[in-house]
Amino acid sequence: MSDASTRAPVRLASRLSRLGDHPFAGVGFVLAAMVVFSTQDTLSKLLVADYSPFEVAWFRYAINVLVLAPFVLRAGGLRLRSRRPGLHIGRGLAVMGSALAFMGALGRMPIADATAINFVSPLATVALSIPMLGERVGPRRWAAVVVGFAGAMIIVRPGGDAFRWAALLPILSAILWALGMVLTRRIEASEPALTTLAWSTLAAVATLSLFLPFVWRPLDGRAIAILAALGVISVLGQYLTILGYMRRPASVLAPLAYTQMVWSTISGLLVFGTAPGASTWLGAAIVVVSGLYVLHRERLSGRAGG
Repeated sequence: MSDASTRAPVRLASRLSRLGDHPFAGVGFVLAAMVVFSTQDTLSKLLVADYSPFEVAWFRYAINVLVLAPFVLRAGGLRLRSRRPGLHIGRGLAVMGSALAFMGALGRMPIADATAINFVSPLATVALSIPMLGERVGPRRWAAVVVGFAGAMIIVRPGGDAFRWAALLPILSAILWALGMVLTRRIEASEPALTTLAWSTLAAVATLSLFLPFVWRPLDGRAIAILAALGVISVLGQYLTILGYMRRPASVLAPLAYTQMVWSTISGLLVFGTAPGASTWLGAAIVVVSGLYVLHRERLSGRAGG
């Protein structure tokens, strides 16, 4: 991988971060991250058909380290200094676990279905923001969370003939991702975004290295090329997410993740020739409407727990 290709994504994110004072900057960062994450999921699905999610995740995070290293070293290692290392490590492990669970799902089901089930993540973020962030969520938003979860169950169809245990993996991924986002919010402005990203990446690489000897399989040229692209764009997606959640409340930004369904459906059609079924669209619609209602209540209540 060329030096220019590894520097470009982070350079782009750095330029975007200069827009941080704009009132809608947080929203824009998260919307852009959803496009990046959909591309990341597509590349991951291509890989997990032949390789273990643990191996794919290790290479992805290892490439992240290579991309980030020049920027950390340029600051003389100052970007690794932190007053809250425990939160950084916890965030890194939560995001890593979310990635592993979701890649496991991608190897067993269509990308749009996995993405639709994973939509419970914003609702889980709203729920976790109460005990962990002290945010106030009123009964109407709680009702939206319950309805949204019911929508996810329409997609999963527990007890039905089409039920697959793999459909539970996106739910696990969603909960772990929500935990990671809430921890991001707790870190907030006390740490630079690059510090958060560096700590999380190192924690993931260290943990995945313990599993790598047991799942290793030699890579071919195609896999190496996809992994290189995957590692670079995942840095950009994580960085944009961190910038967004540092500027707006978690309960406001979480529903924006639903836009990823559009990109996942398009990639499923173009790359894998699959399209969501009727139950997937119905369940996804319920979850999306629930999330949008949560955002609507957040705006009307003036962040007072309506």
